[in-house]
Amino acid sequence: MTAKTPIRTVFNESDVATGLAEFQTGEFIPVEHGGLGVASLSQNSVLLGSGTDAVRSSAIQIEGSVISSSDSTIIQIADGLTVTGDLTVTGTTTTVNSSTINVTNSFTFEGSTSDDFETTLTVTDPTADRTITLPNATGTVSLLDNTETLTNKTISGSSNTLSNIATSSITFSGSTISGITSLSATTLTDGTASISSGSITSAVNGTFSGTVDAGTLTENSVSVATRPFAIAQAVALG
Repeated sequence: MTAKTPIRTVFNESDVATGLAEFQTGEFIPVEHGGLGVASLSQNSVLLGSGTDAVRSSAIQIEGSVISSSDSTIIQIADGLTVTGDLTVTGTTTTVNSSTINVTNSFTFEGSTSDDFETTLTVTDPTADRTITLPNATGTVSLLDNTETLTNKTISGSSNTLSNIATSSITFSGSTISGITSLSATTLTDGTASISSGSITSAVNGTFSGTVDAGTLTENSVSVATRPFAIAQAVALG
């Protein structure tokens, strides 16, 4: 069926109906009489009602499955939005102005090269609310199971444990180790190193040419400070 031109009643100067005629270009039915109040509409634009005067075309346009803005402004959604399917963003920048973002499982980073390799940021299923704070610094995140060389780090002896010291070699460079409870069968090298507190409670393999608080340094449970007397006593007693 082809489009039909609506008709209107023709009135004379005395407002007396004199006949019928087709609507002419530019004529329209006003909003108060059930019309749109306009003679033409912008293509693909979403129509907005103003309440009293003409229906107007908005800047939001829909063409097929694409929603866009005719004046290049950002389309804002005032209330919550639920996307039931996958959401794909093809722009180069995505800005989220929110204090909290809830992610069910993980983030996946493609990287600068689009290939079959990605980096996934995920978490172990939490059993309570947890908070991980990223420091106010620029650098690389250290990984627990990765082989790395750490720089500019301080280990507190009072709150940390160095395990497997008996089979390790510790090398110092002008440093001081404090808060050591015991070092067992450990090689200490570097003449400028020092132990300011603690003790060596077992045989020391190798050499140590640094400075040690003699009151706390022991070898086989014999204090270095009293060792000459212990040796003399052993000789005297046979």
